[in-house]
Amino acid sequence: MKAQETKRQYPHRLDKFLTFMNLQGTIQEKCARLYETANKNINLFQSNIFRFINFQKERIERGEISEGTLCNYLKALKLFCNMNDIVINWKKISEDKEIAKISSEESFEFDENGLKTYLKQVITEIKKEENEREMK
Repeated sequence: MKAQETKRQYPHRLDKFLTFMNLQGTIQEKCARLYETANKNINLFQSNIFRFINFQKERIERGEISEGTLCNYLKALKLFCNMNDIVINWKKISEDKEIAKISSEESFEFDENGLKTYLKQVITEIKKEENEREMK
């Protein structure tokens, strides 16, 4: 991060995700809780990223925010993950067309079987990637 303005805005942008996760406290306390959450259950953490993206996409459709705003939120979240050694498959998140089509409300409240199937797929993919890394 070179620009001062970018450095100034990143905490605010990251706080959008922290607030979405219902984390309480100062920005430092929220970040500490997010770090703990990610380390305890990376699959749940990644699912919350999907939910956040879908929520923000709904806001884009309503004209409340622009696509660039969502990109900026994700840049801040990616930086947080990278700086804290939290490994997220960002390529999968950005390319997952199925999740992009499903609203967060539908996928997490009304389609429990679909969610379970999806989470099993995510877990299988993560285990496969871990095995491949161990073999190298």
